[in-house]
Amino acid sequence: MQGMSGHPQNQSRRIRKYRYQAILSQHFFSKKIRAFCLGKDYAGVIQQVIKFLVILLKQGDNANASKLNKELVKICRHIKLELHDESKEFYECALELMKQIGDRKGEAVCYAGLGKLYRSHKEYLEAKEYYEKALEIRKEIGDRVGEAADYGALGTVCSYLGEHLEGKKYLERALPIRREVGNRAGEAMDYGELGTVFKRLALEIWIQLGHRKEKIVACSVFGNCLKFQGEYVESKRYLDASLALREKIGYNDKEEEDFRAFGIVYQSLGELTKAEEFFKKVLAINLEVGDRRGVALTYRNQGDLQKSIGKCQKAQKLFEKALEISFQLGNRTEEAENTASLGNLWASVG
Repeated sequence: MQGMSGHPQNQSRRIRKYRYQAILSQHFFSKKIRAFCLGKDYAGVIQQVIKFLVILLKQGDNANASKLNKELVKICRHIKLELHDESKEFYECALELMKQIGDRKGEAVCYAGLGKLYRSHKEYLEAKEYYEKALEIRKEIGDRVGEAADYGALGTVCSYLGEHLEGKKYLERALPIRREVGNRAGEAMDYGELGTVFKRLALEIWIQLGHRKEKIVACSVFGNCLKFQGEYVESKRYLDASLALREKIGYNDKEEEDFRAFGIVYQSLGELTKAEEFFKKVLAINLEVGDRRGVALTYRNQGDLQKSIGKCQKAQKLFEKALEISFQLGNRTEEAENTASLGNLWASVG
């Protein structure tokens, strides 16, 4: 290990930083891979790893291949999933190895990894197929933690595919296992996903019934829900549907909430001109109806937008306006949030 350059403590610190201590500790790794790791060339890492795995398998060195593979399956979870082709190739290579050495648990991990990879790229049918394979194995070997994770993942994927009742079924199967193994975080996630599924089911029913106002409300609520989950493209789709129906029937109840959501979604998608247009619409409504709390919130939204494009003086003025109103209203929570916005702004400009 001393031959891999540098003091052991310094080397260990660098390795931990990039979560690659497992790779660098293997004696059969070259300096080339070390350079890939420290340079964050993740595609290079995966390609080199595949070459090593193939060599080890050809040599019949299943013991070292298995060790390498298990560590790399863990590491691959930390690699950015936009490297679709390289990550897919790695998981497939790892999967083949697991089959060869009869490691059923490792095989399930690889199937689940492929499911997550396809899910991250919104290829939900493929993701579902791989999660189902992982689930089958985990049930067979009695891996209850993995079984619950696969049920939860399948619930989410089915919901995205529009198979809401099936998604609900999977999530309801995940919940008792999460409680059994004491996974409170997983339990909370499943409840959250169930809430999303129920909202989708409610929306479908309103659509079938043809109640346009209720459909507007459902689209609005669901669009806002997806916005909070960071699903901005899906959020925009539902908000668009809500807005189109509002315009069609002249329904403007709580219209400013949709406009505000549009502003945040467009800002998150990088469409800043459209974001600014919607925030202006919200502000006009707030001022018209005398909603001072809404005015303060909109000023803060506009301040965040100006900050994101580097217009710090404009952002400061808007945050100060928001702070002044929240102070006058005696709203301590929003006063603190506006003060924090100003503090973050000053910290960002030094």
